[in-house]
Amino acid sequence: VVTGTATAEQLNAINAATSAQVNAEGVTAIGGSVVEFNTLITAAGDQPPTILLPDNFEATVTGEATAAQLNAINAAISSPVDATGVTSISGSGPDFDTLLDAEGITLSNSFVATVTSDSATAEQLNAINAATSSVVNATEVNSISGTAAEFGTLLGGVPSGITLTGDFTATLEAGEATVAQLEVINAATSAQVNAAAVTPITGTGAQFADLLTAEDAGEITLAEDFEAVVTGTATAEQLNAINAATTFDPVNAEALTEISGGLLAFNILRDAAQASTPSITLS
Repeated sequence: VVTGTATAEQLNAINAATSAQVNAEGVTAIGGSVVEFNTLITAAGDQPPTILLPDNFEATVTGEATAAQLNAINAAISSPVDATGVTSISGSGPDFDTLLDAEGITLSNSFVATVTSDSATAEQLNAINAATSSVVNATEVNSISGTAAEFGTLLGGVPSGITLTGDFTATLEAGEATVAQLEVINAATSAQVNAAAVTPITGTGAQFADLLTAEDAGEITLAEDFEAVVTGTATAEQLNAINAATTFDPVNAEALTEISGGLLAFNILRDAAQASTPSITLS
């Protein structure tokens, strides 16, 4: 019969030393590493259990751990888990998701995080990055998906907040984006960016020109019918190129403050704007 406080290592040693069931229901606090806790919890969950643990005790976990291990401990113990002594946590995006959303477990605000899954969402990586003041190592993540805004938050943390591989595959979810956001994502990876679900896209004429150049180079994939909203300034040539790049009618250029260009380009632009079904609208 064990009472008072004990370490998981001590309880495991007692359990291994006897074939009789160990009664540790009088233990009020248990501390130890994740591995030691897993051994203890497994023994307590055996049928029949080789060791009896109280329903409520102070659990203090230290050392290194995986997110999956911490999730298992938290799920197995009804009392709060103090994991502020865990200095390093590794795991997949979904495992970190579960851990950071879990009630009943307290983490250090400076744990070293390593994301080990091949894929993750930008939202998951942002949540991990926000949970710790240490740099997050996500160089094993080869595929990242998310909205343009989520990617903006993620890449805004580079290089101080999170480390990514230089050739991750980026897939943008349906929703709006600015050309500036797409340019940042494209610059962050050498792999092709899949932005085929993105619409509308907003930017200046010059920004759209750079975006369409990147599309022609195979750096980024756009939808054939993305909605284009052109703001600021543009040349007639740039507006004609945007109009030709999408089947969505009309291109919204009503917010433009200045248009410049050659006579031929202006004639093409005028015809597009004055057609019975305009493919571009001007102010």
